Amino acid sequence: MKPRLIIIDDHPIVARGAADLLSPLLGAECTCAHSGQEALSLVKSALRAHPYTLAIVDLELPDMSGTSLISRLRRLAPGLRFMVYTMHEQIWVVRELEELQVDAIIFKSEATTSLRLAAEACINGFTYRSPRYQALQAQTPVSLLSERELDILQLMSCGQTSRAIAERLCLSENTIEYHRKRMMRKLGTDNVVELILRAQRQGFLKPDLHHPPTE
Repeated sequence: MKPRLIIIDDHPIVARGAADLLSPLLGAECTCAHSGQEALSLVKSALRAHPYTLAIVDLELPDMSGTSLISRLRRLAPGLRFMVYTMHEQIWVVRELEELQVDAIIFKSEATTSLRLAAEACINGFTYRSPRYQALQAQTPVSLLSERELDILQLMSCGQTSRAIAERLCLSENTIEYHRKRMMRKLGTDNVVELILRAQRQGFLKPDLHHPPTE
């Protein structure tokens, strides 16, 4: 049986281009979906006859995030494999992709050869991390800010007070203040606003979560 690929991207030209590239190279049947709901419907319908082998997913979709879609598709079709195909190369994306544990990761800035190699690896039961992803992973300064500091920083960027953050993370306010001062020293800033702005520029924060701090 031919492998079946579903390419989920809200840009029709990107989805169709990937399908036209991969179909002849892999001898695969390719279907395109432009939203999360459309993808869920197509995958569910295919379960009764010829299930999809691989889902190639963009992280930004009009009705849900790519990560949310992958979680839902995993529950719906346990045998489906996943490749993330995204334009976002920030530090927070690299960390998020590590936690997502998908079968392949490539960036849209890379050569089409990586797309083919990634799809080929997934179809044959292997995993694939593109050269660009591996380089970013190696450069990600994970030791600069700890996981706890990143959690606190993210909540600070949403405008939460030290007391609210302490309650949410089951820590004392003094502990939150300690981490705040440490982060300011590490990033070379003098106040919270500068800390958040510098963290944003360096890719430590998700852009949709940036709000002015209340402290």
